[in-house]
Amino acid sequence: MLFRSSKAVAEAAVRFRERGVVGFDIAGREAGYPPTLHLEAIQFLQRENFHFTIHAGEAFGPASIWEAIQFCGAERLGHGVRIVDDIAAEAGGPARLGRLASFVRDRRIPLEVCPTSNVHTGAVADIAEHPIRLLRDLGFRVTVNTDKDRKSTRLNSSHSEIS
Repeated sequence: MLFRSSKAVAEAAVRFRERGVVGFDIAGREAGYPPTLHLEAIQFLQRENFHFTIHAGEAFGPASIWEAIQFCGAERLGHGVRIVDDIAAEAGGPARLGRLASFVRDRRIPLEVCPTSNVHTGAVADIAEHPIRLLRDLGFRVTVNTDKDRKSTRLNSSHSEIS
């Protein structure tokens, strides 16, 4: 029933395209709720040439990123910070990208990183260890964002802490 409602929401988003709705976002807990559960809604959006983002790669890691891209055709990733699990970076040496990390970087798939959320969910130990600099230096397309809850909406402080 929940996943049928995602299709209904996708249909409503497309219906209101001319009134300013510009995209659709599949978000929520990653573990146990893969984006393919919303495949009917996603395929509808693709047929309608409607933009969508899938939250993946914060709580569940590279497997959720792979599924969002390969099965669902995500053009943006909400979070995506755990792509670093597919990057071997040694102190003083060059970073080596795995296949998934290379694909995401080379296809220029944006990662909408949410530093405070990443800390609150445990995806990153603290702001000082956030991998946004590494991702940026390796040529990934990254944006700094807030997340949905009040604890994670400190964009100004997050931005200054990771700059």
